[in-house]
Amino acid sequence: MRIAIATEYVGDDLDHVIGGLDSRLLNLATRTAKVESVTIVCSRQPGQTEKSDIDGVNIRRVGRTRRYEQRARVLDRLDFLRETRKSLVELQPDLILGDGPVGAFAATVLSGRLDDSTRVAMTAHEIWSGRWVKTLGPIHGTIGGLAERQIFLHRWDRIFAVSMSTKAEIVSKFHIRPENIRVVPNGVSSDELLTRMSENRFENPTVTVVARLVRQKRVDLAIDAFAYASRHVPTARMIIIGEGPEQSLLRSRCRELGLENRVDFVGALGNRQEYLHTISQSHLFCLLTAAEGFGLAVFETFLLGVPYLVTDLPALREVTLGGLGGRLLREKQLSDAGRIMLEMLTNPTPPLPLGERRRICYEADWDVIAARFEREIRELVP
Repeated sequence: MRIAIATEYVGDDLDHVIGGLDSRLLNLATRTAKVESVTIVCSRQPGQTEKSDIDGVNIRRVGRTRRYEQRARVLDRLDFLRETRKSLVELQPDLILGDGPVGAFAATVLSGRLDDSTRVAMTAHEIWSGRWVKTLGPIHGTIGGLAERQIFLHRWDRIFAVSMSTKAEIVSKFHIRPENIRVVPNGVSSDELLTRMSENRFENPTVTVVARLVRQKRVDLAIDAFAYASRHVPTARMIIIGEGPEQSLLRSRCRELGLENRVDFVGALGNRQEYLHTISQSHLFCLLTAAEGFGLAVFETFLLGVPYLVTDLPALREVTLGGLGGRLLREKQLSDAGRIMLEMLTNPTPPLPLGERRRICYEADWDVIAARFEREIRELVP
């Protein structure tokens, strides 16, 4: 089977992913490539070549070279969509998978240009309906909302949702038949997590944030909460893992609050081991995001047994089994995040028992999830 996947951004390899979206994509694609032909068509970031290979997956980077942006320039995205369409038509695959909103939109513009036997599917990571303008502003938000609606009006052969809550939201807001949506969740590398489930914490109380530095992740709220908590815990520090267009604004916020020497922006860490080492030794993980379709970093934190303070969203409730081992914060409680952060630093929430976390870890291993994904696509393309 020839599989072509359209998505907007892909890191250089599994050690240098941008976020949960391309972590999932590369974990599934590299495993599927052991038995099928897999090509990913994506945009090209500075320093990346037009073509490469990641563990047997062919990578084609098309369109203008551009940095990762949530609110990309319209002309750049149009150029990317045009070049992606050319590549997909040239590949003539048996299955096209639009991954993420821009990848899915690229797949929708191919109607009538492919063989009738070609199946077209999409992966839905999260739904923004009703949040676009608030998150991205009137211009980009309006465009995004219209594009999302257009995506779900398309007649897909199959939609893959990353969580039960994402599936429920698609059914509720876009009236898609439930039987046409299959849940294939994100996974974890169980070997990496199992060796770090009993690590010692950092010497000083440490709050870690893992997020793309974009508006919807609301890292500024985590910084404000830390400003309150750190006044009562003078040795506390915060580590922010991630990159994005909001970084300069967030640094300015830290300076305004007098936190420039207590908050470390470490960017995208060099490899997975360094990333997991940082989370596993933290005293608290914090993510006060406005939207989340799965929450891979939260799921990994939950399995590592590190207390967490995150927004009470359906997907995060789902992956933490209702908030076991941490705290889910409702929107109306966000103004109280600092007090709750202080409480969790001084009186940590006990984690789910180790044996139970190990069991969940094995069941969610990427090999298990990839086997599930392969069964789904073989049903779609016999």
